[in-house]
Amino acid sequence: MNIKTKFNRGQMVFVIDNNGIEQYPIESIEYRNGQIIYTLLIRKAQLLGDKDILIDREEQNCFKTIDALARNYKEKFKKD
Repeated sequence: MNIKTKFNRGQMVFVIDNNGIEQYPIESIEYRNGQIIYTLLIRKAQLLGDKDILIDREEQNCFKTIDALARNYKEKFKKD
């Protein structure tokens, strides 16, 4: 079974994180509960014993450009 994704591992995507727009690289891609989930690398471990900081985001919440992210949220607010 092939699953088509919008992005590939290593690509940078824009997301909303901590009430701001952030850009992170995709560390891994999983298919869970019928959805494509991207694991994003927030911060790489710097010291021995540290762990990378990662977050998960659904494919629908990841965008190639800031403009695409803004258009998506603008459309959501028009519906309300």
